[in-house]
Amino acid sequence: MSPGVATFIAVLFIGYLVLGLTGNFLTILALLRCPRVRNVTAAFIIRYWNVAVSLLSIAMITINR
Repeated sequence: MSPGVATFIAVLFIGYLVLGLTGNFLTILALLRCPRVRNVTAAFIIRYWNVAVSLLSIAMITINR
């Protein structure tokens, strides 16, 4: 793979990552701020997001070792 293609793929991946994290953060923020949707489903989504962030952090630490 040429360096140009690798750079292009890396830029796309980082953009996709930032967009996804922003959307997930806004979803969690909306669930926390709106009292009408404080139910079991909202709690599950928030806990699932916390687990995903923890696993992502562990993976990033492992990769950067």
